[in-house]
Formats: sequence, C-alpha cells, structure tokens
Amino acid sequence: MKIKTEKSVLIYTSSLYIKYSKNKYEFSLPLGEALFDQISKKNYQFFWFFREGSRLYNFQKKTYHTPFLTKVYSLLIKIDNLNRILNYKFSTTKQIGKFLFRGFFERLFWKLILNFINPKIIIGTEPSQELCIVARKKNIEVIDLEHGLRDDAYYFNKLYRYTNKGYPNYLFYSDIKDSLILEKILPKYVRNIESGYLDLIYYEKEILNAIKFYQNDKRTILYASTYKIRGSKKPHDLPIDLIKIIQKSKLNLIIRLHPKLAQSESIFINSINYLKNQLKKNNCPFNSQKISFTNPYKNSLWKDLSNANGLVSLNSSSYRYAKRFGIPVLIHSNEMNIYDKKNHPKGLYGFSNDLDYEECESFINLCLNNNKLSFSKAKKLVFLEKQKMLRALEVIEI
Repeated sequence: MKIKTEKSVLIYTSSLYIKYSKNKYEFSLPLGEALFDQISKKNYQFFWFFREGSRLYNFQKKTYHTPFLTKVYSLLIKIDNLNRILNYKFSTTKQIGKFLFRGFFERLFWKLILNFINPKIIIGTEPSQELCIVARKKNIEVIDLEHGLRDDAYYFNKLYRYTNKGYPNYLFYSDIKDSLILEKILPKYVRNIESGYLDLIYYEKEILNAIKFYQNDKRTILYASTYKIRGSKKPHDLPIDLIKIIQKSKLNLIIRLHPKLAQSESIFINSINYLKNQLKKNNCPFNSQKISFTNPYKNSLWKDLSNANGLVSLNSSSYRYAKRFGIPVLIHSNEMNIYDKKNHPKGLYGFSNDLDYEECESFINLCLNNNKLSFSKAKKLVFLEKQKMLRALEVIEI
C-alpha cells in the first residue's frame, strides 16, 4: 500500500531541533523550514519521523511522550545491536549471519516506511545510515542538513560507518569551506552544497525585531554554554578567570544554555543553579543586573547574538553564527584550537594555541569597541543566505 501522492517529502530529525509554535500544537524545524517553504510551493506533502530518543511535549497533559513509530524504531535498533554482538561473540552459522546481516531489522523498517510514504526525497539531520542504504536502492535522494561543524566523529566516525553505501546524497553546508574537513573520507556519490544559513532565514523577523528592541541596551557578551560530555545533563564549567575579567569591565553577560540542558524546566533550572554554584565557589558573586540566562527554546541563537557585542564559547554552531554577524569571538577550549589547526593548517577561524590573560583583555577591548548588528546589515545578510538556498534547490532539482 502506498499513499496516493507522487510528491511527498520525508523529514527525519530529532525532537531536540524542533520549535513549537505559539498555539502549542504545531512545530517546525528551524534548520530546514526556509527550505520546506520553497518546496511546499510545488505542492509537496510532508511526513515527519522522529529518530530514537525523541520526546514530544503534550501541552494538554503537560508531559513528554515518544511517538509510537519512534518506539518501534528504537526497539528494532536495539535488536540489531544485540544481533551484531551475538554474531561477534558467538559467530553464528554463515546461513543465519547472511540472512540477519548488520542493520537487518532497521532496513526492513525503512523498506516498509518508504513503500508506504513513497517520498521523492528525504531531508533530515544526520539521517540514519540504514535509511540512506534503503533509500539509495529505491533511488530516493537524501539530504543532511548541517547543525554544527561536521568532523570525523559521531555521525561520520569510521566505527559507525561499516559501509560506504550509507551516506546521504547531499550534505548542505552553511559555508562551503567547512566541507574541506570531510572531503578525504566521503564517497564520490556524496555532493557538498552551500545552502546558506537556513535558520537565519527562518528567524529573520525575530532578528530584526530584536535589533530594534536591543538598540540602546548596554554592551553585552554572550556566553554560549554546552554540556560536559555527550549525554550529560550538566553544563560545561564556566571559564572563571574570563568571567572575572568581564565583571570588572563595563560589559553585561548573558549565559545561553545548550538545548540539551533546557529540554524541560527542571533540567533548565538545575543547569542554572549548577553554574551559579560554580560562580559562588570561585568567589565570583552573581549579580542579576549584570548576569542573565536565556533559554534556547525561547530565544534563537541568532536573536541572542543580535544583543551581543562579543561571543565566548566552545560551541561550533555559535562561533560560526557569530562570525557571520561579524561579532568578535573567543574560544575558551584549547581542544577546539587544536581541532582548527589540525583540519586547517592556516587556521579556519583564527583561534590561538593558548588562552591567556592578555588575550582575554584584548577580546574585552574588541567587544567594548564593537557595535551591535545593524538593521540594514541584518537585512543584507538574510538576502545573501536566501540566494544561496535558492541555488542549492536548483542543484537538487526538486
């Protein structure tokens, strides 16, 4: 059985990246919504699928729930993993091993889903390797939407990539120069395309309104926090020495928590308290007039950057967004500096090898003398990103 449409799109994503509308019963994917708007003009129908671990919020019951298909999908992934372990430890017979190959149950799941939906294209954030394999066999192209600087870890890790047949057909990049990081490991059928900052287009109205609202605000540094390690519900420790220098200056500080640390009100509050306690333990008094916190589910990163004269972070998305706005950036992670040097001998973003007091002082002075993003510059940037997106759409021919 197939849905009676030849013009459908499957959207594959994690609930982490969605944004609920004001009426609370609709959601969107800011990372791709500008793209979806253009595609919808050609009368395409959209179907959403949420990857394992996703939880949607029910505003009536005020609780989170996992969609039924996501539960089934997650269970099949666990069965595949168990099958892989058993085959590795006990090396089952060749006949069984050939039938129950790695990813067998997940591929069966995607065959049924794709047969039912019959999409022309799949668009998502890190679409499953098995989904890409099944889609290629059915001549369905897959697009991966960028949501952070890509490297050879996690999604592109060689330990995960047991075959070169499971990559998306297209990797959409905000800035095509970032594709240099992966060019040596990608199969020839994968095409890198510069699509522009799609979420910048999506948040255009919010950004322009914020610029008007923040026009006369005090000079501010935005600190984009992240989680300690993958899967952790605690924020990375603040760079206390730098915070003390900021407090001595005439700059306010906005601390923006990572979306994973704001998935519920309790996690968000616990993260704030964790950072406040760290400030207290290091004799760094918390002043609500000078330090404030923002929730990533209420303020977009672009909106917070519209109120910033500078950014401090170790988060790849935030420093690239700040660079697009022309805002001074200070990375307080030598690991990130090494990462930059390793992948780009000339330095892609110009990080230093070490973070010292002199460099912090220099950064503070840059922020004190840097003006916030102007209304006219923001309009121009959005226009340029729209042109990149339209050129990307011409390439995929949808």
